[in-house]
Amino acid sequence: MQAIAYNARREISALSIVNGRGQIVYSLKEKPALAGITEMQMAALEKEMERTGVTMAAVLERYGIGEPGQMTPEIFTKALNGLRKTKDREAA
Repeated sequence: MQAIAYNARREISALSIVNGRGQIVYSLKEKPALAGITEMQMAALEKEMERTGVTMAAVLERYGIGEPGQMTPEIFTKALNGLRKTKDREAA
């Protein structure tokens, strides 16, 4: 192993493994799906939007941004927490 990095939740976010000759044989880097949030974060947001029936347009309007690519980690956290407090689509 040459290098390893962790995110704030102590999950491996980057990993580089080299062989005996120093050549990289495996490399992992977490790729952001959008400008400020990761693919995993976007998937979590989409799952909550599906559960609640809230549209992406409504989320963007609420936080004053024009497209998902403008979402920062802070906006993501606020949006996800807000969606988690929202009742299921069937219960509403």
